[in-house]
Amino acid sequence: MNALAHSYLFWIALILGLLGLYILPSVIAAIRGVEGLGWIIVINLLPTGVGWLAALIGALALPRREPRAAPVGIRSR
Repeated sequence: MNALAHSYLFWIALILGLLGLYILPSVIAAIRGVEGLGWIIVINLLPTGVGWLAALIGALALPRREPRAAPVGIRSR
């Protein structure tokens, strides 16, 4: 266990894993294309567990954006 604590690869992997977990709500919201993506990112940047949890709930619960309709007179291919 002591050898693991002195391994720089362990610490790099741990930090990258935690960073990935920290930005997970923003990534989920971006992939889903939710309304209010900016708010999810701002709430996710708050350095609290409550902000992270609220961002995760928002990323999963907010409705998706509707695709924009083509303007009148323009045909889609």
